[in-house]
Amino acid sequence: MNIQTNKVILSAHKNLNTQDDNKRHNRLLVILDDLGYRGHIVSGNYNGTMERSVLVVLDNFYTDMQVLQDLAFKTFDQESILYIDTSNKASLIFNDQSETMLGKFTQVNNVNNIDNYSIIDGKYFTTIK
Repeated sequence: MNIQTNKVILSAHKNLNTQDDNKRHNRLLVILDDLGYRGHIVSGNYNGTMERSVLVVLDNFYTDMQVLQDLAFKTFDQESILYIDTSNKASLIFNDQSETMLGKFTQVNNVNNIDNYSIIDGKYFTTIK
C-alpha cells in the first residue's frame, strides 16, 4: 500500500444476508471499474461486523472524494467512509458530511481486542491516536 497517497475505504455492505451483500459488493466493483477506478479489495471489522470493502486511491482529491461519497452514501446508503490522507491520518466521513478524526492508520501485529480494523494484503491496520 502506497502510504504517500490520499485513500478512501468504502463498502456496500448492509448486514443483509450473505448473498445480497455479495451482490452489493460485486455491483460496487463494477461501478468503480466503469468510473475508471482501480479498487483494491480489502476486508475489515467495522463496529464489530466483518465486511468486504474496497480501497481506492484518490488521483484527483476533490473530484474523487465527491464521486466516492456519492457512490457510498447515495447509491449504497452507507453510514460512512474511511478517509486516509497522505500522512496516514484517518477519519470517518459520515453521510451528513460530519467528520470524526480517528488517529494514524497504522499496521499492527494482531487485532485482539480491537473493534475496528482493516486487513490489506494480509496485514492488519487500525487507527492509533
